[in-house]
Amino acid sequence: IKTQEDRATVLGPILGQLKKQDYNDDTKFMALCEIINRHPNQKFIIFSERHETAFYLEQMFGISMPELRVASVVKQTAQGEYILKNFDNEVLGMIIDFAPEANKGKPRKAGAKTFDVFISTDAYSMGVNLQDASIVINYDLAWTADTLIQRAGRILRFWTRPRQVHIYTFIGDYKFHTALEKDSLQVEKRLQKLTQ
Repeated sequence: IKTQEDRATVLGPILGQLKKQDYNDDTKFMALCEIINRHPNQKFIIFSERHETAFYLEQMFGISMPELRVASVVKQTAQGEYILKNFDNEVLGMIIDFAPEANKGKPRKAGAKTFDVFISTDAYSMGVNLQDASIVINYDLAWTADTLIQRAGRILRFWTRPRQVHIYTFIGDYKFHTALEKDSLQVEKRLQKLTQ
């Protein structure tokens, strides 16, 4: 309803405050870093719903945890758009380098490095072998609980040795919105059933 100028007047100061913040001000990102620090020498798959979020996470890890070797399926174009990387030319190699044991027999490039963290959208929540990781983090909730189960399925597979796996899901605090709180509880119930 409002003109572009009116929107700029209202949103400009808010955007200015956001631009002054860094990763230390992002409590959700800091909680993600805490999870990673809790599991040294492990591999992590992080799922986000939005391309922008996946790109943001990769950038923030580069600043806050530069020792982590991070692969992301999202890139930013010269025009500032966030898009999925090409599967054949970029993503497949990252998958093999992130999970070389699960993808034995697939060719690796000479001198390829392995990754500690694989950041993905739901484009790769099905049909890829990532079980070298033992931790899935749902940074964003998926639209359906079934998608969360598909995400968990990246690591809930037979493995070469017994191991413990972890699935973390960031869920909002909906105490003032009872309809969303009910939906949140449904997700939690599905995850508990999956755990059992």
